[in-house]
Amino acid sequence: MAIVILLLILCTYLGIRFLKKNRKIAVLFFTPLLFFIGLMGIIIYHSLYETNPESVQFSINHENNQYYISGKWVDSIDVYRHPFDLIVFYLPSSKKINISLTNQDFLPSNYDVEWLKKDVEKWMKDESMLYGEPLIYLVETKKQFEFSFILPDEVEENEVKIFYLHLREEPMDSITFWKKEINLQSQE
Repeated sequence: MAIVILLLILCTYLGIRFLKKNRKIAVLFFTPLLFFIGLMGIIIYHSLYETNPESVQFSINHENNQYYISGKWVDSIDVYRHPFDLIVFYLPSSKKINISLTNQDFLPSNYDVEWLKKDVEKWMKDESMLYGEPLIYLVETKKQFEFSFILPDEVEENEVKIFYLHLREEPMDSITFWKKEINLQSQE
């Protein structure tokens, strides 16, 4: 790093020195400095840019007990996102749900998600949002996505809680989450 800083200082000094004699050579010496400033700007921008729950919108359609949910990112997706996000279902009294997710081959075959699911459950417990045993499903993080599920006959839609969890993993940092509730009743 010290060598890079010394080279930038030397190029800047030579650029200033040649500024009055030959502008083309001066511009050549200023190029590494401009490149470095641009690179630092890009790094800082992507380090500070974060999405929030308002960055993603959901549309819900249903026929009887079959629900179709499509999500769309309104803002651009952050660079340090995880390759997938999570859909978390809470159903009353340990019922199971039949869910259909598109494109589930985005994970490497040796990828272990159990540690992440346990981390998410711990985070949800800390956030006081455990409503029973969560059913956690993976969905690929991309600009548009969709999934569908069939609600069991004995479960009312107001008894179901669905959360979309976005995962963010900056280099040299732990995974952070934010959640957005998907409300089935508001889409009637």
